[in-house]
Amino acid sequence: MNLSDPFSLLRATIDISDPFTDGAKKIATFVKQTEERFDVPLLIRSLLRTHDSQKEREYALFCFLDVSRADFDTLGQATALRQLRHTVAAGIYGVSEAEDSRLQLLDTLRTQFDLATIDDVVDAARWCATVARRLFDGEEVCPADRLSLSKLLDREAEAMRCRTEWLSGHVDPYNMRAIARLLPLLTVCDEQAASLRELSERINRNDRLGMAVLTFEYAMRTDAFEKWRKKALHDAATTPFIELLEMQRERKIPLRPLIAVCTLARRLHSKETPSLTWIRYALESCTRDGFRMDISNGIDAVKPLLGMCEITVSGTTVSGGFSPNLFVAWTGIDMLTKAEHEDLAEPSPKELVARCMNNDALLLRLLENPRIFGAPGVVAMVAYTSRSLSVLHKIAITTPLHTGHANAGVPLALLKNPSHIPINLIRHFINTRYVSLTDMKEILRNPYGIRQEIFNEVKIFVGNRYS
Repeated sequence: MNLSDPFSLLRATIDISDPFTDGAKKIATFVKQTEERFDVPLLIRSLLRTHDSQKEREYALFCFLDVSRADFDTLGQATALRQLRHTVAAGIYGVSEAEDSRLQLLDTLRTQFDLATIDDVVDAARWCATVARRLFDGEEVCPADRLSLSKLLDREAEAMRCRTEWLSGHVDPYNMRAIARLLPLLTVCDEQAASLRELSERINRNDRLGMAVLTFEYAMRTDAFEKWRKKALHDAATTPFIELLEMQRERKIPLRPLIAVCTLARRLHSKETPSLTWIRYALESCTRDGFRMDISNGIDAVKPLLGMCEITVSGTTVSGGFSPNLFVAWTGIDMLTKAEHEDLAEPSPKELVARCMNNDALLLRLLENPRIFGAPGVVAMVAYTSRSLSVLHKIAITTPLHTGHANAGVPLALLKNPSHIPINLIRHFINTRYVSLTDMKEILRNPYGIRQEIFNEVKIFVGNRYS
């Protein structure tokens, strides 16, 4: 254990491809588990060092600043049923090719909710807003109305999912830059849909609706967080970090737009400027509705960013709202701040695939790109970590995805994957043509995580080999 650099241990527990909410919870768990080994100032000083692992450090800082969305904010935006309006309009006017998922959603809206026209959806949105207002005011809402509101919110989340599926299915799989630009929007949509489904369940259960709070504070629990904060204040070097957390506790700026504005703030500072400085500058420039930042003499440094979305420039001040275009234009493929030349650089196959692991539609299309399946180890990574049967099925039946030097590790990865891939689909990989005898013996020596039927098949093969 490196007692002088606790961040080196923390780094092993977090993954920058995880959502910031998950990262904040992992950090809270790490802090609670190591509170007896590391004092709080040491952990914070270790986090704020600048000599290595800058992406992981930036990710960890943003995890500390992650804010869970207030239920009231989520509900207020969702009751407009914008995605359902778009879905119904597309179904009526045929503005785009309809996938099976959208056709099923349209059929559900017609048969179960009697929503066949845009006017029907508008009326439903007005009803949702009325019920939501009663919830805001603390009035009693009958179980039938709560159930109806919950179901409509579920359909809104489903419409959001249909939208991301359509976008994922129609992006050019050979244009890796286009996919990289699309990923931030898909990530935001997926997070909003998940938040909406969770809220729907809470409304149906008649749970109390919550206010926005720092995810790290919530995961620590308030008493433990206050104790941790007081310990941090014993060291003057950690005071700027705690002040940043206090500012975010008060302002509760959603993290996605804050990261986008941080990209702007970062461009206005020199490369040697500590990340805490430009993150604070961005946070001070934000409100819940948008941002207003004084760029002084830095117009040349940020001019490329300003042309990417609708920004108002007045003298030395720039301002704008938190539209989805801002996330897409000012956020990197890793969902962190965008580097100065990131738009010009094409993401690596491994980096792109890692960000798409939870998007089956996009991942299936990427696997058709020779640049993806020709990159050593990329398909093997998918075969080992993916839990999507549709993705694993495609890898198992598509010869270029599990043969050749670049994909030599794919058959073994499929055998080690704990998902219930049909044994008939991968039995033929239990052969020295695909997996070495040494690797099969290792499966028998260390069967942890190996499915029982796979273990039995390997045992039979190895036994026959020696008989």
